[in-house]
Amino acid sequence: MQFPTGNAGLSLAFLIIVGVVMLPLLPTWIAVIRGAEAISFVLLINIFCCATVLGWPIALVLAFKMPRRSEFQMPPPP
Repeated sequence: MQFPTGNAGLSLAFLIIVGVVMLPLLPTWIAVIRGAEAISFVLLINIFCCATVLGWPIALVLAFKMPRRSEFQMPPPP
């Protein structure tokens, strides 16, 4: 098996590095995109517990289960 050389090898290495860096932060990105209420809580769980086997799935579940922030709140009826 031959490994890619030149620009193809550099591109593959770059994609692997970006994937290794971004994958652990996936729960935080999901919480940000969804507009979850407690993004900082998901981020803290993600940062401090990501090294454990259970921390990353917990942060992922929190990212999906946290209620969304409502940007526009309806005024109460008169």
